[in-house]
Parts: sequence; C-alpha cells; structure tokens
Amino acid sequence: PMIKDVSVSVNAEGADVLRATFDQPVNIGTGLASVYDYDAKTDSCNQEEPWGTGCKISMPSLYTKHTNYVEIMVDSLRYTRGVLVLPRGAVYSSGGVASPAQTCVFSNLLEGMGELKASPEGGNYKEGVNVTISGAPAGSQIYYTLNNKEPDLDSTVYDGPITIDRAAVLKAVALDRYGTPVTDRLRETYDLANLTLNRDKVTLDVGESYYLNYKCTWNGEYYETWPEFKSSDDTVVYVNDGGMLLGRKEGTARVTVSNGLTEASCEVTVEPGAARAVTDALYEAYGRSSDMVRAEITEALNGRMTLKEFAEQGYLSKPWIGGLYPVVYSGMANEQDALVYDGIRKLTGGEDYTLAYRNNVNAGKATVTAALKGKFKGRPDASGEFDIYPARLGTQLIGLDVGVKYDGKAKTPVPFLLWDLFGEVTKMNKKDFKITYLDSQWNEVGSVKAEGQYYAVITSRSPNYNGEAYLNIYVQKKNIVEQLKIKKKAKVLKLGDEPVEPRIGKDYKIIKPHGYVNSAASYDGTLLDEDLSVYYYNNDVPGKMTMILTGREASPYKGTQVVTFRIK
Repeated sequence: PMIKDVSVSVNAEGADVLRATFDQPVNIGTGLASVYDYDAKTDSCNQEEPWGTGCKISMPSLYTKHTNYVEIMVDSLRYTRGVLVLPRGAVYSSGGVASPAQTCVFSNLLEGMGELKASPEGGNYKEGVNVTISGAPAGSQIYYTLNNKEPDLDSTVYDGPITIDRAAVLKAVALDRYGTPVTDRLRETYDLANLTLNRDKVTLDVGESYYLNYKCTWNGEYYETWPEFKSSDDTVVYVNDGGMLLGRKEGTARVTVSNGLTEASCEVTVEPGAARAVTDALYEAYGRSSDMVRAEITEALNGRMTLKEFAEQGYLSKPWIGGLYPVVYSGMANEQDALVYDGIRKLTGGEDYTLAYRNNVNAGKATVTAALKGKFKGRPDASGEFDIYPARLGTQLIGLDVGVKYDGKAKTPVPFLLWDLFGEVTKMNKKDFKITYLDSQWNEVGSVKAEGQYYAVITSRSPNYNGEAYLNIYVQKKNIVEQLKIKKKAKVLKLGDEPVEPRIGKDYKIIKPHGYVNSAASYDGTLLDEDLSVYYYNNDVPGKMTMILTGREASPYKGTQVVTFRIK
C-alpha cells in the first residue's frame, strides 16, 4: 500500500489527528509513525523538529471492514507544513502485504493565516545581530523562544528587536487572546562564524612566497575548515589552494579567503628588493640553489614572518625552529616533524640537535625545544610553539542511537560514543562528557521513563573538546537492538587485501528467542538489510576491530549494539 495524501482531520472525540489515505484498503501493521517539520530549503523533513514522540496509528472506527485510511494521533499539531514518515510494515494490504517505508508532505496551514518574517533572516554572522519580527495581524501578539522550544502563551512576548549574540534557534508565532495561532510558525537559525588570518596586510619581495594562515571559529569555538583562496590580481599575487602567496610583480592585490560560512581578506603589496638581505645571504651561501633554499625557508616559517622581517629580527645569525602547524586534539602526544635551522643552514636531526616537547597532549599551547649538539654544540637552544585546538564534538563524535526497554522505571542510559579523528576510531572515555536528557519537545528531563523518543545532549567536561552533539534515545517495549543476542562463530578474523567485514551466518549469528538468523533472511517478518545498518571501524589493520549494528530510521528496531573482533 502507498500513501495518496495526508490531511488534518478531527476524530469523533474532537481531537485533531492526521489522516493518511492509501491507494487501497489497509489493515494496521506495527511500528510508530513520525512527523517532522518540512524544510522548504532542502525539500525534506527537518528531523531536528519532531512533532512530539512517535505517533500512534489507529483505525478510524470500530468496524472490522477494511478502509483506505488510518488515523495517526499526533502530540503536537503545528501550524506549519509537515512530513509524515511511516516505517515499513506500519500498514498492510487486505492481502497481508506490508507497506514499504514512505514519507508524505502535508500542510497544516489554515486558510487566511498570516506569515511572520524576521530581519535579518537566519544565517552565519561575524558578530551579534538585532532581529526584528513583522507580520502579526491586528489584535494578535507575537510570542517567541530562543531555546528550540515551541512558542506559546507562556513564552516571551515580542516588544522590539531581539539581540542574538550566540548560536540560537528563533521560533515565533502570533497568537490571539485565546492562544490560537493566527500565523504560520517562524523558525530561523542564527550562528556566529568568524574567519581570521595571521595578517591583514603583508609586504613581499618580487618572487617571494609567504603562507597565509587562517583560523575559523563557529559560535566562539574552533572550527576545522578548508577555505577557498582567491587573488584579486593573479598577475601581481598568485595564491594556491593551501594559502601560499607568491609575489609576481610590483603592485597591490587583495587575497580573499572564504569557507562558505564567512570570509576574510589580506592586502598584499609587492615591492622589488624587500627581502634583499636574505636574498644576498642565500646567494652567497648556496649560489644557483639559493632560490630553492629560499622557498624551503619560507615554507618552514609558515607565515610566522616575511623574509624581510626574518632579517630584521636577527634570524640570519641565530638558531630557530620552523615547520610547526596547529593540530586538533587526538588524545596522543603530538610530536611534529619540526625543522631546525641555524640562520639559513638547515640542520640534521639526531646529528645536529635533539628535540624535547612540553604540553603536547592536551588542548592549548605546546612547546618544542631544540638543543644543538655535535659541531653546533655551544650554540643557543631554539624553541617554538604550536596550537593544539579542542576537538569538536558535533563533527568528530560518532553518535549512536540508544534503545531502552520500557518497564515503567526511570533510567539514565549512557550511550556508546566513538571518536573519529582522521579515520582513527577510538572509544570516548565517559569521564570526559556529560549527558543532558531532553523529551520530544526539547524540555530538559532528569531521566527517560515513558515510551517515546528522547534526546541526549552530549557536552564535554574536558577542555580538550568543545561544541555539543545530539543523540536519539528510544524507549519502547520491544525491538531493542541492544537486546539482540550476537553469537560470534569466529572471534579472530584474517586480514586479506580488503578491509575485514564479518559475514552474518559465517562469522556471527543474531539470536532471537525463537531461532537464529543465518543470513540477511527474514525474522519477525523483517529483513536485516532493511532494519539494521552495519558499520565497521579499524577493520583494515591487525588488532581489535569494531562492528556496529544500529536500527535504521524507518525501522521499528531502535538502538545500537557494538561487537568487537580480533584481526590477525
């Protein structure tokens, strides 16, 4: 059976419900429906905006004959467009054929409803903004929230511009004196994004290169990004994808750096002879190879200074360390491939110097010191610093849904969290994070108890992480992935030419109370391939690999189970 349309109706008890009409008579199946806000910008459902918990599906009457529609009880009927999501098997045909997973967009706007507008609209801004809301019909009052909750008569009354100086979701609606919406609900998301460069002005010699470094913050926290560089005049200043500038001829050009969130720029002036002292010293020492050595020194400086500044600050005659770059916290000691020079002469590690690192594990400033030895013994030590930025939870945390068996008792489930840093996946220490539980309406709760969907907000107790991540928690009576029993037939797997992917039936079995699942065959009328997603981590090297089974979005199975194997 396939959905033809979805409409808002009133049942015999006078309650608002959704009516899903199908192309044929249907019977009720299993599973809960979901309803989300419709996102017009992406023509998809906004899963950050559920309309209450999972929605009950019921028949429209007590008659036993088949009908072409079912009624769906919804916790929250908003005055906005919505998307109904039905899991596979939510209804069956009269012949017993399960419906596929499907979605349908519907409108809950009343005829003649007004539309609120925000100025400026949501987006990324370098600094805080003052937002005005307009469009409320005469006799109504605008109510708004900034905490992702739905506005109602208990929310803040709009009486003038709203100052937004941090990440916020603005929701607003105009209500009459009885609390009835008279406009569609407004939703705008505001973020603060800023891109800074190591220089906003720099002067180069003709033929000199220089590295323009950048740092992006999003809502006040470090944000890893790969921006685009562009020169206003390539004949004066060339810039490559990595931010290396090259002065080509005398003149001035502006280099713009943009990452889609925000942008910054640097004014580059090219003057002939600006780096004459370094150029002459290099030519005297290296002759025809001086241009190559100059390029190596520029790369080692990595935007720390220009060659003119290098000479002015006395580095032509003293030891220094280059080749240092900012990194993201990984939980491991970071020992960079530092380059050590004595003036313009590159030294050899182990033979000419030894390196010592301090504070190079946790987020903050790390220090590296080079002690010169051998024929350079007696020369001063050189030192340098590099930044270790906090890792961002929202982008590097692998969030896994949690399934909780309903028994009427309050619970505080702790999710299994994996940390993915450039393909290296490790388990996150639960001492490093804290959990806040939210109900389906984004209200903070101390635990989960009743059936339905909840959210876990993951924040860090450690300065090594920033940001936050959201996970789904499902409380239901059955179909909990955590309660599936996995029997490993092969605890050790052999690594071949391809990454290891354990095979169901051969390397492991899923055990149900009434039998085994030996392949992607059916159990309980469902298919493994459709109900469970399978992910593998660290499965291409000898050691311990992780296999994760998690319930798919449209499946009645919810939660996650983690299984480990040894690879040899």
